[in-house]
Amino acid sequence: MNDLQNLNNFTMLRMFNLEEKNIKEFKVYHQDGILNIDITLNPKKECCNLCGHDAYTIKGYVNKKLLHSTFTNQKCVINYKARRYKCRLCNKTFYEHNPFAFDGMRLTMNTVYNVLCDLRKVTETFSSVAERYHLSPTSVVSIFDNYVDIGRSQFSEVICIDEVYAFKSYQGKYVCVLLDFKTQEIIDLLPSRKKADLYSYLRTIPKKERSKVKLISMDMWRTYRDVAQVFFPEAVCAVDKFHVLQEFSRKFSRVRVMEMNKYKKPEVENDATLTELQKEMMYRDEINYYLLKKFNWLLFKMGDKAPKPDARRRYNQRLKGHYNLYELRELIFKANPVLLEVFNIQSKLYKFYEGKYSEAEEKFNDFIEVLKKSNIHGMTDFMNTLLQWKREIINSFMEVDGKGKVTNAIIENRNKAIKTIKRNSNGYKNWNRFRNRVMYVVNKSATHYLYPIKSSS
Repeated sequence: MNDLQNLNNFTMLRMFNLEEKNIKEFKVYHQDGILNIDITLNPKKECCNLCGHDAYTIKGYVNKKLLHSTFTNQKCVINYKARRYKCRLCNKTFYEHNPFAFDGMRLTMNTVYNVLCDLRKVTETFSSVAERYHLSPTSVVSIFDNYVDIGRSQFSEVICIDEVYAFKSYQGKYVCVLLDFKTQEIIDLLPSRKKADLYSYLRTIPKKERSKVKLISMDMWRTYRDVAQVFFPEAVCAVDKFHVLQEFSRKFSRVRVMEMNKYKKPEVENDATLTELQKEMMYRDEINYYLLKKFNWLLFKMGDKAPKPDARRRYNQRLKGHYNLYELRELIFKANPVLLEVFNIQSKLYKFYEGKYSEAEEKFNDFIEVLKKSNIHGMTDFMNTLLQWKREIINSFMEVDGKGKVTNAIIENRNKAIKTIKRNSNGYKNWNRFRNRVMYVVNKSATHYLYPIKSSS
């Protein structure tokens, strides 16, 4: 009885849904650094697997060695002495019911469950889970493949589409992500964002389902717009605010680099030949180059994140004085009026996105006029981009019931998780495994099968 009491202390009985009366023999011991648990169960009424007859005899016993994950800090093995019966009617042999593992498996069901639970965490890898439960990475991969197979979800009224650099194959290096804006879950993951591949995929989806889609949020990748016009005839397209601001930031950065390059220090063979005025001008250029190089990020801080005039000053060794971030940005603007102009355009762009759908077109036209008045090359390019996507930008002001304006912010968050999965694992080579892992981790509604997929098929 002492052994059974020890068993209860380890909560083993509850773990296997067993009671003290179920156990005939039980022994715990250590051997070669492994915790061994020898178990023999009391016989129960069984039926023949072939004919269903309940008359049988014991033909013998078979020792089954099962790896169990009771303790993550120590390898644990269950040595299960299983009865083998012989049916008196059909003479076929069968085993007694195994409460620890599925037929043909050397891992307990508890181990499989723990592995699958840990693989839901975005930071876990097959190798880290394998190490925790004293398994090989190949075994963990096998468990995942056998229990997880997630199909695509149905299209909803509002979907988001975006790409992320996560899986490199002959089809491309970008993964296309389709997301349900309302449920915030991934509809499906595709190994390519190329037009031909998207056409092939969407042709397999019934037109009735595709006709449900009323609004599609995307970035300024022309392929998405072309595909949407062909396969989603009832939907309007909206260019996500984030990508418009991102495009502006690229143009702003180019203008900033062009200004910064003006201050590059010329090569001078002998500084002694320079006049005091030339030295002063060179020093001023060095300071301007330093500010644009080190503090360029201040140009993109808007709203609550913008530097405050009354913020605490800190000593800057290069400038030989005390300055706060607001004053440093003012020094940049004073030396570079072009950057101040672009910064003011950026402020108007942010204000444009504060409006409502009913006034979006009027405000869009006003903003275009602002860009037209600017003679800055980068701003002219940005204006042409906006004009090409005018209708889609205006559509981004449309509001979805209970969710506000349509945006790709949610899908960008999912893209971050996808990148983390790829980075932690040093990449995947099997597309189906990668897709299943992403869907399993990101979608809260995703789950694993109760029984192995291969054995049930």
